[in-house]
Amino acid sequence: MMSKSKGKKNKAKRKPIWKILEEILQKEKEDHKEVQFRFTDVLHKTLTDASLVTLNDVTFSFSHFDNVIEQLNFTIYPGTRAGIIGLNGSGKSVLLKLIVGELELRGHNSVGHIWRQDGLKIGLFHQHSFQEKFEKYLDKTPLNYFFDIFGAKRNLKMHEVRSFLARFGIEDQMPLRNISTFSGGEKTRLAMAEIAFSEPHILLFDEPTNHLDMHTIDAFIDGLKNYRGAFIVVSHNQYIFSEKHGLVEDIWTMEEKKVKKLNVSFAEYKSQLQNQMLK
Repeated sequence: MMSKSKGKKNKAKRKPIWKILEEILQKEKEDHKEVQFRFTDVLHKTLTDASLVTLNDVTFSFSHFDNVIEQLNFTIYPGTRAGIIGLNGSGKSVLLKLIVGELELRGHNSVGHIWRQDGLKIGLFHQHSFQEKFEKYLDKTPLNYFFDIFGAKRNLKMHEVRSFLARFGIEDQMPLRNISTFSGGEKTRLAMAEIAFSEPHILLFDEPTNHLDMHTIDAFIDGLKNYRGAFIVVSHNQYIFSEKHGLVEDIWTMEEKKVKKLNVSFAEYKSQLQNQMLK
């Protein structure tokens, strides 16, 4: 039988639950490496100040299916810093792929005109596209991957690539690990590093925060805020479009197969949608 003095001693050693949680959170904070997204500014070097991409009266459909987009007009300027929101299947991803040229106005019911400034380079982040691409490189390291993708076009040096990857939190031993060992968030950072390394004039992001933790999302927001080029972010994440961040100057919504400029905050828009669903 335990003596009273021994019981009191053990009880005194016990830490309150709030103290344990505080220590766990502090350790996580110390273990979490700071990630900084630094997107290269090249827009002002090679292009004019005129519009970069213009879509005039664009209608698009896949084969004989219903139109995804109808008579859409949209222009990207050097200073465009926009968010695009809308329901799943409303055409947001299709719009980005039309802008970058992954989809073309061919076939049944696809009409209109898409103009891009000569010499324009566009970087598109789309989670599914990169997942498919990485499937071919799972047994390679990020360093191998970069040399395979860019080695024939640029005179790469190992320290240059390592330094660039570190800008996206891929540092220390990470560049030497096989991509197959990377988490979803680490693959996202690698994909964004590849896009930035290609020095595009426009950055397009399709749901970029899906695999990122809050620390990395904040770093992504800060990186885009410091970027001087044009960008468009498609996301359901209300946090990144919060007015306190000041990330985007305009928010557009995909509705009725067109893009419309939102005249209320993202939070108000979400509230209106919820109210409509309850009616």
